[in-house]
Amino acid sequence: MCPTSNVLLSVVPSMQEHTLPKLLDAGVGCSVNVDDPLLLETTLVSEYERSRDALGLGDAQLASIAWRSLAASSAPPELTQRAYEGIARRLTQGSQ
Repeated sequence: MCPTSNVLLSVVPSMQEHTLPKLLDAGVGCSVNVDDPLLLETTLVSEYERSRDALGLGDAQLASIAWRSLAASSAPPELTQRAYEGIARRLTQGSQ
């Protein structure tokens, strides 16, 4: 999903009405991505922030999205492992 792009291209009527939370609740595996960051003036971090702030996704949901993205990527295993560890650390810090 590219939340900003989805709204700007009228795939969904507004950020608050985005389908990402419903898809996650239904068990659909999703990832958060960036569609044309220069044109849309967005970054992957800002897409995750919007998913948290506007869509109400929690840390555990965002971590699950990030893990799924890593699992589906062709990133080298050592990079993927470091990313998994970073996500786990972030979740641990957020719950303290």
